[in-house]
Amino acid sequence: MSAATQSEGAAIGSPGNLAGRDVAVFGGSSGIGLAVARAAVAADARVTILARDPERLRASALAMGAADWRTVDVADDASVAAAAAAMATPDHVYLAAGRFVGGGPLDGALDDFRDAFETR
Repeated sequence: MSAATQSEGAAIGSPGNLAGRDVAVFGGSSGIGLAVARAAVAADARVTILARDPERLRASALAMGAADWRTVDVADDASVAAAAAAMATPDHVYLAAGRFVGGGPLDGALDDFRDAFETR
C-alpha cells in the first residue's frame, strides 16, 4: 500500500477518513478555517470550531451544524488551555487562526515573521 493510503484503503485526506472523528478547527468561524470546518461536518466528523468572536463563532457553528464551539484567543495561553480542557481530545486539529504581517517572508522584520508562526 502506498504512503498515500491508510490501512482501510481510503486516500489520506479524503473526507471519508473524518467520519466519526473529533475535529477541532482553530479559526473556524471565517475564511479558510470555516471552509475546513464545513468540509469536516460534511464528512460526518464531530467538529468543534474555536475563534475569538463569540457572536460570529456561534452563528457559524449553528449554520454548519458543528458539534460545539469555544471562544478562544490563540495568542493567550490561558485561553487556549481553558478551551482545550473543556473539550474532548480531538483526533485532528486544524490551525487557521493567528496573525500575519503582510508581505513576503523576507519583506519584514524577522521578529514579525517569527511572531506569525509562534501565534499558530
